[in-house]
Amino acid sequence: HAFSYVKGIFSYSIFEMPLLSNRFHAFITLCLILFFSLIEWAGRNNKFAIENLIENNILRYFIYLTIALLIMFFGNFEQNQFIYFQF
Repeated sequence: HAFSYVKGIFSYSIFEMPLLSNRFHAFITLCLILFFSLIEWAGRNNKFAIENLIENNILRYFIYLTIALLIMFFGNFEQNQFIYFQF
């Protein structure tokens, strides 16, 4: 098993384009990464980036709600077995 893991680490598959089952989700994910990177960059000198960038409380809470809904939409909530279960 160890040799197959090492072979997987040093394979050329890391340089290949991944096969995406749903390009829409990949596009939305990329847009969200860019959006949050811009917010973090703009608020990099403050403790909380979004709080200091958006003074309007209603708009800020709408963004918080949108983030929570996106987590619920894109999140993986399947029951996964504990990683060290076999040990």
